[in-house]
Amino acid sequence: MNIISQHLAKGEIGTVNYETLRNHVAGGAVAYRLVTELEPAGGANDKVFPPTYSGENRNDPARYALETDADGNLASVLLDSAASQANRAELALRDALDAGYLTFPTPFVDFAGCADVNFDRVSVLEAPHRIADAIFRDSELGGEPFRATEIGREIFDSSILNAMGVYKHAPTSLLFGVWDSTGLRGGGGMKFQRAYVSEIMGHYPQTGVKVGSRIDPLGIRGVPVSIPKERTYENMWELDPKGKKNAADINHSNIPPSVDSDAGGVYIKGATRTATLSLAALRKLRFKGRSREAQISARTALAALGMATLAYQAQADCDLRSRCLLVPTGPSEFRAIARDRTEDSAISVDADSAAALLKAAVERCQADGVAWSSDNLTLVPSQKLLDLIAKSKALAPGDGD
Repeated sequence: MNIISQHLAKGEIGTVNYETLRNHVAGGAVAYRLVTELEPAGGANDKVFPPTYSGENRNDPARYALETDADGNLASVLLDSAASQANRAELALRDALDAGYLTFPTPFVDFAGCADVNFDRVSVLEAPHRIADAIFRDSELGGEPFRATEIGREIFDSSILNAMGVYKHAPTSLLFGVWDSTGLRGGGGMKFQRAYVSEIMGHYPQTGVKVGSRIDPLGIRGVPVSIPKERTYENMWELDPKGKKNAADINHSNIPPSVDSDAGGVYIKGATRTATLSLAALRKLRFKGRSREAQISARTALAALGMATLAYQAQADCDLRSRCLLVPTGPSEFRAIARDRTEDSAISVDADSAAALLKAAVERCQADGVAWSSDNLTLVPSQKLLDLIAKSKALAPGDGD
């Protein structure tokens, strides 16, 4: 049977099984691709609000990431970047992990009981730079700086020639990419490319305008006030005839109508979410001292984790931000992309089958001696990091009660 078209038994037709996935990872396919055609919840040609980005100069107005075609016509607008999509996917994996649907190692820093913080933990799925984030860098394991421990050195000495440290303790960092740019080696630190990439682009954008105004029901006008440096809820502002602020600065009084033509939304005909899992990128990873079959097993486990990501991506809402809700126009298209494009194959994936696939991959890795760590790395913040948090909170305006 052709390895691209192998499927599970009756009842799971079209869903990739473990052997198919393993064959794909070993060289039978270059990537998996998930494409979802979308439109605004209000319908085609409705207005949505993309993310805004600062200009080249600090004082430039915020702008959208618009792209033109060869004739200079607006062709597309970025609705959700690769970095943003990765963060959304990581949070979806976190939720699946918390619910017990998936199992994989997820290091975290435990802030439970710490003063000046209003959260219990920050995991590798939430830290912006994953396992290389400064939050992990400035935390401790067993009373030692994390990176000075044996496990820390194993992770941060990892490279494409031996990825075992990151693979064993923080496999999602290999899936979504990681760069240790804040360590002692600076830009020469541990670095792995993204294997999972997703992006949402809007088609044929036409820029709009946004208007704003406010009618104060109290009828307050531009009375001069001053704002104390140390604010409390009892003393947010003071009447002051010499004050350099006025009522509008403390959110009172009318705001005259205005028009924003730089960030006034865009009208789009539709949008496309394209997500790819690069098996070619996974094939670059080496695991020193392991047999060829064991290395394939390790890469296949990462691919199974990527398949789970694609499955949750396919069923996730596209509520990107205020006034940017997108809905599918039809089922997502999921394909295995072969080196010989005549061998491309439409396949399917859902959350349940992806979870079963990951379970099978983990079991094979255990048998082949390339198992993930069975325990999540649990770090605690260093006193220096806690002092930094406390100092920042003390300096933040308006935190007094």
